[in-house]
Amino acid sequence: MKASSKRIILFTCATAVVLGLLAMRSLEPVPATNEQAAPPEVINEPSIWNRLFNTTPAPLADCAALRNWLTEHPGAFVSVQERSEFKAELHYRPASCTACLELGDVQLTEKSFVERNSELAHSDQYVLRLYPKDRDGDLSKVDETWMPSVMEIVGTDTIPCAFLHVETLPPGVPYRSVLLGFDRSQDEQDRRLVIRDTGNLFGGDLHFNLPTGGPRALAEALNPTVRP
Repeated sequence: MKASSKRIILFTCATAVVLGLLAMRSLEPVPATNEQAAPPEVINEPSIWNRLFNTTPAPLADCAALRNWLTEHPGAFVSVQERSEFKAELHYRPASCTACLELGDVQLTEKSFVERNSELAHSDQYVLRLYPKDRDGDLSKVDETWMPSVMEIVGTDTIPCAFLHVETLPPGVPYRSVLLGFDRSQDEQDRRLVIRDTGNLFGGDLHFNLPTGGPRALAEALNPTVRP
């Protein structure tokens, strides 16, 4: 084989290798920046059988099934804010979840569940947990004076806090727990919560943006037959 032909073959092979490496590099995920990062979204994934036969999933039957749904969507109703001295976790409590916590393993069609779920659905409830970064550190005092600083945002509505209760916890629990209530009936809209730092306690306002689609996805799981 002539030297010129060998050089052409080697050049062609080298070019193919370089192009292959560039193609592989282009497939690598690009690190997300603050501008690129989208809020998480909660979606119900149909089972393989529902997809295969194009059928509607069965509604959640009991509190055990509801707990399984929450296990599959662990962050559906949680938002976290971190500061230098503490971490704040906000947990939204849909009426059905609270009713199951109170009643235990019951069918979702039982009268006790239906009645309690209906009662709880007349307002929004949250649990705010505050964790000091240093286990021996102290947290700012939490009491009813916080209430004017706490607001829920749903769509274009801003709802003031109507109820605040600091839970009494046993010694050794590594966080402080606060119950928050708002006079607004529960629905399938996304929710946000803001705590204004009017007393310069947190190093700035706390903005809790809950994952999108959580209330809607839970409603679909509870009653999928009403969905298109």
